[in-house]
Amino acid sequence: FLTHVFPRRRLARLARAERDRIAPNSAERAITYHIIAQEGLRFVLAAYSLRGSSPINELAIYRLEATGPNEVWRSKPWVGSFSDLHFASAKSQSRTILLFQEGGNPAANNTNAFALASIFTFLNKPDGVYLRDLTPELPWLRARARFPLRSLYAEGISLQNETSDVVVLRASDEEFNRSMSERIRPQRAWKYNPDRNRFDRMNTAESVPATEARNGQ
Repeated sequence: FLTHVFPRRRLARLARAERDRIAPNSAERAITYHIIAQEGLRFVLAAYSLRGSSPINELAIYRLEATGPNEVWRSKPWVGSFSDLHFASAKSQSRTILLFQEGGNPAANNTNAFALASIFTFLNKPDGVYLRDLTPELPWLRARARFPLRSLYAEGISLQNETSDVVVLRASDEEFNRSMSERIRPQRAWKYNPDRNRFDRMNTAESVPATEARNGQ
């Protein structure tokens, strides 16, 4: 089904607008999807990518109904900053928390790989779904990149259930202190607050001694 509804013409139009002459029928296509259950229904989250000199991506949500998948939300296409796309999810009570990530392949366990990510929930309504963006910010690092929702730009992004109902989001970055004598890897963690439907900051940090000092970098 996802192959059949792949939005190649829409993605190719954006590629042409960006002066990337992608032939829609011959360009490399990729689909990443994730299936979740919520409110007694199942949904498919699909990320489409058309690969040229830069990837052109689009995100969609389908509700699985008796008659087949029904598209209930779709983002505008955007020019990707990374070529790989990933989904993750966690549960808090009956609510599903979703992470959509571009770059930083989680399966590779590469904690030094930067990535862009959005964290969100959605409510099912008869006319579609309503998304709530839960993406926090790292105060010292902001990304100026195109993305369908707010973006978190960091290393080692993870979303997981610490217990059956406790959801924790983690991310880190690398920077240097003023003396340039040690490397600091600030790690941030946020705990999902189901009563307020948001992530609250947790107090945590990690410092790693540098193998060598860098001067002015």
